[in-house]
Amino acid sequence: LYWTVFSPECRRFSIPRAFNNSLSRVATSVVQLMFQVEPNPFPFNFVANYTVSTEVASMEFRAENGSQIPISDLDDNQAITVAVNNGSATDSNGEGVTGVPLAGAINVSRCDSVIVRVSAGNSNQQAGLFIQLNFTTLDDGDPSIMAYLHSSNWPNEFNFTDRKRITLSMTRGRDLDHRKYTFFLSPESHDTTLDYYVNVTTGCTTDSPSAGVRLEVGVFASLCQYFSESAKLWRTDGMVPLAETNASRAVCSTRHLTAFAASLFVPPDAVTFIRPERGGPSLVVLLTCVVGLLCYAVAAAILHKLDQLDLRRAGTVPLCGHDGTFKYEVQVKTGFSRGAGTSAHVGISVYGCEGRSGHRHLDSPGAFARNGLDIFHIATETSLGSVWKIRVWHDNKGLSPAWKLQYVLVKDLQTGSSYYFLVEEWLSVDNERTDGRVEIEVEASGKDPNP
Repeated sequence: LYWTVFSPECRRFSIPRAFNNSLSRVATSVVQLMFQVEPNPFPFNFVANYTVSTEVASMEFRAENGSQIPISDLDDNQAITVAVNNGSATDSNGEGVTGVPLAGAINVSRCDSVIVRVSAGNSNQQAGLFIQLNFTTLDDGDPSIMAYLHSSNWPNEFNFTDRKRITLSMTRGRDLDHRKYTFFLSPESHDTTLDYYVNVTTGCTTDSPSAGVRLEVGVFASLCQYFSESAKLWRTDGMVPLAETNASRAVCSTRHLTAFAASLFVPPDAVTFIRPERGGPSLVVLLTCVVGLLCYAVAAAILHKLDQLDLRRAGTVPLCGHDGTFKYEVQVKTGFSRGAGTSAHVGISVYGCEGRSGHRHLDSPGAFARNGLDIFHIATETSLGSVWKIRVWHDNKGLSPAWKLQYVLVKDLQTGSSYYFLVEEWLSVDNERTDGRVEIEVEASGKDPNP
């Protein structure tokens, strides 16, 4: 089944194909009846605080024998869209029936912003809220505005639930799409009984024309309703306002068929403008800066203390093994993990492109403690050349032999070249990943990251 009707009454309803397909399975021949009534034939038992302001539209389907086909509990893809004109929609300024009464206006300079607080006073969570923004330019140029919406006090480009960039062309001319400059707060995704805030900011770029503007704000709400013939009262369940709604025409989605209408109303004193303070930095900003500086100072003091401990520990660098012409500095960093230090004896072999150091026993009082940096010297009779590999091991002796080796740094004291070996591994008989080995070979991973 599919209808194409051009009368205004038929255009009140939009029926999805999914609904047509389901209806064709009920009856082979269906009669569609539509009514448009003004004034309201049911002027009683309204939803609290929401008198019907639109015309009343009704639609039903009957089988060929005249029996009514019940329509209820439709799925989302079968929901019918109904549009009803607002009987009280008049524009005293002569701007046309789609104009929204002005709730407030304010001048906003170039590179400036203003917070618009919207207090609609809505008490029904099924109502949709619409915040419409318009502006005129105060100077020459083609300005635009950015608007950020949120339920918190200070929405901005990092804290918003919706945002819009609005240009003059969007709000001028014929056949305008008001959704481009109107925030729609659907009751399906927002609590429309709350206050909302819109941060409106003017342009401030040098590569495009910008100017100060006069901002105009309009606010209205829409509550879609149907008349329950069994209960003899107006209800809202199964109906949701849609973004196509404007101040003169309510557009609703419905899951059942009966008599439809809506309450379109403009709340009084709904808009308050808040100028951001420019006198100086806020207390929050100052406290944040102070706390940040204190944290930096404490961290710097701790790191300086650790450096001093490392320097004192490395003040007398032991020479491991016999002396020689070519000397190398070996820095060994033990990990910070719990139990990372070792009680075992540690050895190292250094491999270069031109030779190797042989086994060297690294020994120093208190060496290889948790988070410790230990420095040793080794010497060879000939140059090792570029160092490309090391082998490190321990003898698994003592009460706590397991060792978390973080890195080794080998420095050629003749050329000043440093070679970095990242290990980050436990040398322990309990380490299944290394099959319990207490030695490891590591190739150079790059230059010293902390020269």
